[in-house]
Amino acid sequence: MADLEKVKKRSDDAWSNRSGFDALYREAFDYAIPQRRPGGDGNSVRSGAFLFDMTAPTSTMHFAGNLQRDLFPSGQPPAILEAGPVTAMALSSREVTTYNRMLERQANRINPFFLQGDWDTTLHEACIERAVGTAAIIPIKGDHNEPVRFGSISIDQIALECDAYGRVVLISWKQTFTRDQILSAYPEGRYPENWRDEARSSKGSEEVTFYQVFFMRGPSRRAGWQFVGYLGNSTEAVVQKRYRTQPIAVPRYYRVPGEAYGRGVVLTALPSIKTVNKAQEIALKSAAIQMMGIWGYRAGGTFNPDTARLGPGEFWPMSATGGVLGPDVQRIDPAGGRMDIAKMLIGNLQEQIREALLDQRLPEY
Repeated sequence: MADLEKVKKRSDDAWSNRSGFDALYREAFDYAIPQRRPGGDGNSVRSGAFLFDMTAPTSTMHFAGNLQRDLFPSGQPPAILEAGPVTAMALSSREVTTYNRMLERQANRINPFFLQGDWDTTLHEACIERAVGTAAIIPIKGDHNEPVRFGSISIDQIALECDAYGRVVLISWKQTFTRDQILSAYPEGRYPENWRDEARSSKGSEEVTFYQVFFMRGPSRRAGWQFVGYLGNSTEAVVQKRYRTQPIAVPRYYRVPGEAYGRGVVLTALPSIKTVNKAQEIALKSAAIQMMGIWGYRAGGTFNPDTARLGPGEFWPMSATGGVLGPDVQRIDPAGGRMDIAKMLIGNLQEQIREALLDQRLPEY
């Protein structure tokens, strides 16, 4: 059994070390995947009103779809099992044929689970997260109607720890559940005194923070992955289990040595994404000035811009509409901007974004 205090310390350190990536990922999500997890339960609470260009959000979704088709083409078996070169050297040709036949039967049992819509949806969600840098996928044991379930975990809920070789050795999954949800998931767990009774009462809908920490144990004959689930303020683990393999897959797109988290294509294109968004904003403001103009009025008390209604058939009180001093209200046309240069700049930046996000779609013809 794992020492809960040591597990808590490692989990807290993992969350503290990922704080540097929070702002980096948050900015990437704001520009490429706006309005992500609305309602305040995510890291970003920006409404997206600052966005003026849709190139990055559109290309991010196309990138996720292309990556999904490259990794697991829909309707095709995801993998072929056969003897590797080392096994083939250790066996005779007849034994290799027999062994491959056994592996083929095993693959025929495994592949159907990856041909269901649940897996396609989970994989596409993970590819969207992977466009920013890091994703997380967990397979869950189901029931006789649905033997295997797949889930994509938001990177907001995951903290990682790597060893000296860059391997993931700890995954801390922090999530908010209601009391009755935790009790339903782990009915045989160890809970604080009176906690079960409160979960079955009116307090069952109260939300609490629950940590599910997976970490590698070894090298020893009991090497593998240890799972510890505990409440945020508990002194005893609710549940502990052991796994032979890593329970959560954490794919990263690009990874820099010494960093546990990945860097995706959105982070690579983020400078161009922010620049083209600002350029679009300036171009729209310039176009609005060209269309509506800037108006000046004589501050003589006759014309009041705060009460004048702008619209067809309206009458404005004015002292003069011409003369030596000019009219009381007059449009001042500013210097015309070079909109063609703005369009050329925006077009070049949009092409750079599409190239960085591998969004090279062919025309319809």
